[in-house]
Amino acid sequence: MGLRLLSSVLIFLISIAVTSCGGGGGGGGGGGGGNNNASQESTVTILGSGIKGILANATVSIYELNISLPLSYDPALPLASGVTDSVGRPASLEIPTSISRPLVLVVDGASSIDLNSNQTPVITNLTSIFTIQDALAGNPIFATPYTTIAHEMVKLNSTSSSSNTAFHDNFAAAITDVGMALGFGTETSVNFLTTPAVLSETTLSQAQQGAIIQHRAAIEALAAIIVELRNASGNTLSAGDVVVKLADDLFNDGQIDGDSGLDISAIPANVENLYVPDTQFRIKDISLILESERQYTGVNTSSVSSLSPTLMAPTLSSDNSRPVVDNNGGSTGANTEVPEPVISFSTSAANFGRISMGASADMSVILTNIGGAPLVITNISTAAQQSFTQTNDCNGFVPSGQSCVVNITFSPAGLGNRSDVLLVNGDGAATRTVSLLGVGDSGVLPENTVLDVDFERLSRGAYRESDLRSDFNVGVNGYNDTVHGPNANSMDIIADPANSGRGNVLRVLHREGRGGNSVRAGGFRFRADFPATEEYYFAYDAYFPNGWFQPLQHKMPAMMSTTNLLNASHLHNVRPHETTIPGFNTRMQTFSNAAYGRGDGSFSSIVYDKESVQQPRWANYISPTDTDFRTQRENLAGQYIMPRGRWVKIEQRVKLNTVNVRDGLMQIWMDGELIYDRTHLWLADTNYPGNLVSNANRKIDGVFMYSYYGGNPSDPRNRPPADNYHYYDNFIVSASPITH
Repeated sequence: MGLRLLSSVLIFLISIAVTSCGGGGGGGGGGGGGNNNASQESTVTILGSGIKGILANATVSIYELNISLPLSYDPALPLASGVTDSVGRPASLEIPTSISRPLVLVVDGASSIDLNSNQTPVITNLTSIFTIQDALAGNPIFATPYTTIAHEMVKLNSTSSSSNTAFHDNFAAAITDVGMALGFGTETSVNFLTTPAVLSETTLSQAQQGAIIQHRAAIEALAAIIVELRNASGNTLSAGDVVVKLADDLFNDGQIDGDSGLDISAIPANVENLYVPDTQFRIKDISLILESERQYTGVNTSSVSSLSPTLMAPTLSSDNSRPVVDNNGGSTGANTEVPEPVISFSTSAANFGRISMGASADMSVILTNIGGAPLVITNISTAAQQSFTQTNDCNGFVPSGQSCVVNITFSPAGLGNRSDVLLVNGDGAATRTVSLLGVGDSGVLPENTVLDVDFERLSRGAYRESDLRSDFNVGVNGYNDTVHGPNANSMDIIADPANSGRGNVLRVLHREGRGGNSVRAGGFRFRADFPATEEYYFAYDAYFPNGWFQPLQHKMPAMMSTTNLLNASHLHNVRPHETTIPGFNTRMQTFSNAAYGRGDGSFSSIVYDKESVQQPRWANYISPTDTDFRTQRENLAGQYIMPRGRWVKIEQRVKLNTVNVRDGLMQIWMDGELIYDRTHLWLADTNYPGNLVSNANRKIDGVFMYSYYGGNPSDPRNRPPADNYHYYDNFIVSASPITH
């Protein structure tokens, strides 16, 4: 019933059923929020779908409008939320029909992949406003760049906070304003709130299909313009920043004239010749994309390949035939608003990228008072006041229409990801913020690096086995272990999903409903080789998105020594013993809370040495030397939990022991912080009490590259409920310290 896709530019929702159920509850995609008190409460089920390529693993949520909150909704209280799967199949969202407030649709694609471009979506956050009456009537409910810009405009409107009705009415008026300025002449034939933008079984007539072509082309053209404006900023603005600035620009005077700081000279007059973002299709060829999507939608209508859109140049300057925008209720006449200051920034996020420890970088943010009254600044500060500091020339006062400069300096206080928020408060103006991001870096690779893989030389797309073997020196030490990963189509080279300033990264897939790392399950398993020696440092970056499924056990890359992988591991249902292993393995992994009750993402080593195998030794940022499984069994204080939603840099040091003497070493740092420091008996011969197999001649000569959901792959707790992705970058092995 209805459409079957989810994409990076447009999300459609259609109501598919109305039911009664005891206590309400969520649909197939999961639910939450209030309105769960009625014993027999009527609900409407809404099914997510969309276009412009397929967006895998996107989160679609519905919230009640709350006009007292800056976002206009509470992100902690969704009425329903769901995640699309690896081929964009939609989430089913069930909400009560008794809701009287307007609803906010939020599409979060920050951790998703646009399967047409195989990259992170250009616009990662889309919103719209609708009512329960829209859902019950079966009206299409969708979020596009048009609805998102309109939503941002409504939040700037002082009358929107007076009532739910005012907010909803202002949204409808703002849609008209956005369409007039950026509709490319389609506003007379397309309703940006109700006209579909994807083919369905019910869009049979040429007139219907022509309207779809027009709407879809307008959406893609607006997305392409947002990319042009982002690029014109030197990428100091994100696509999301551009969306907010377009809203500021339109809200200010009803036209796109660059008064929010955008370089509108970057907007071409002939938008039909722009490329659909991250594809090789031009806007004028949008029908070819709609045709290609049939393989996903299964829609069997007549071909639209002969249909072409007609788009005009955007309206970038004053049009005297248009009414004046009053900013209090839409395009209805002269401005009667009581003047007040309004803070606007030149960017909503300042990303400094990677900065070496001991160095610093500066970036300027322009603060402009776009309101009609002077701004008296009561505070400018950074919240944490650690890695980021600020100075400014605002002098506590900014007249209407004037600007001042806030200079931000990033001096990383430690290795890894650093973040903060620039806060500006002023009398009569809401608090405005700028997100501050940066990465503390050790600066240069050690001179004696023996492995360095950052994926920058590769084209984006599937990670080929030939490239993997070359990157990781597979087989150079003469071992003949198989390579698993590319054969499972579970390793891809993509753009950084966190947009943290890095380039290409490795994406790893674990498929819905499957544990382990078989071809059907995904993951990877192979050996990286380098010259054998007695001490090495190994580092890599890892990113686990918000919403990532933590299996019971997730095994991660770590150093090793063995003639084949099984000699430092074991087959399923075969228990190894420390007295008979011929190699050693310095494995690291995370556990779910269900495993040991230490929290989802609890990090440990689970080494194979000559004293024990398969025993977690917990990483502890308070007492990194106190990692024994037995003494730490009940002590949760200091347990390191793997972060979500940001990159972390893991560094491991392994030093071999004197044979039969426990003076070997393993240390682990997370973002430069020591969390594990323990002696180990890596090597022993048969003179060591109880040892049956000698490994005394082994050296550190490889990395066990491992991404495995298990223990037991049959355990449902190791089987993700949807396709699960995480990411790696910057694998380095060196004889010298890497991050400290």
